Amino acid sequence: MATSTLFVADESVAGECGIADIKNEGYLSTCECNKKLPYVCASVPLDKKPDYSCPKGFYPYRGKCLYPHGESITYDEAVVTCATKGSIVMPIKDKNLHDFVIEWAGKSGNLKDPSTFHPTSKKCFLVKNDVWIGLRKLRLTQIIDNNPALLTPMQESTTSDLTYSDGVPFTIDVDYMLGAKTLEKDCYYLKQSSNFELRDGGCSKTRGFICQWRGAL
Repeated sequence: MATSTLFVADESVAGECGIADIKNEGYLSTCECNKKLPYVCASVPLDKKPDYSCPKGFYPYRGKCLYPHGESITYDEAVVTCATKGSIVMPIKDKNLHDFVIEWAGKSGNLKDPSTFHPTSKKCFLVKNDVWIGLRKLRLTQIIDNNPALLTPMQESTTSDLTYSDGVPFTIDVDYMLGAKTLEKDCYYLKQSSNFELRDGGCSKTRGFICQWRGAL
């Protein structure tokens, strides 16, 4: 082991995992890795330059590429708009992303000038009004089936299961519960006037939205 002033002076245990030893005033020590101890998670700072690039107009955030839209349109229109950019209406599956959207949607800036955007800046781009998220109850699936016994090759099916825009089923017992709201209607959004809490509503209403790139990074 390399000598360091951060380690306890009398290092007699040659364990495989490092710990901050409270019994030795927080100096570093070692122990066996199967020992159960408290821990702290560290995240990558938002101001650290990402190690991947995004398509033009998209902004990087924790392994994702996001494209904010200022105009308010219906959910189906948002789906089409995102699809033209090779993306989907952004699904929110964890609290970190929800908190980021709260910060992002509540700021102001110029979409045409990327230099005005930074996740921790006070001058970020404003996603106007309420914000659609990629979560919907009534989902239409279309496939092409060339079976000659069928009247038409285009086959359609619908499901009433709550599904993310990337096709992953929503499970309230597993996924971030977004405030554990009752989810009854077809489309879902974050309500600006309620600190961007999750709400359900009709898909024909107009709201802001964010696209998430689906291609390889």
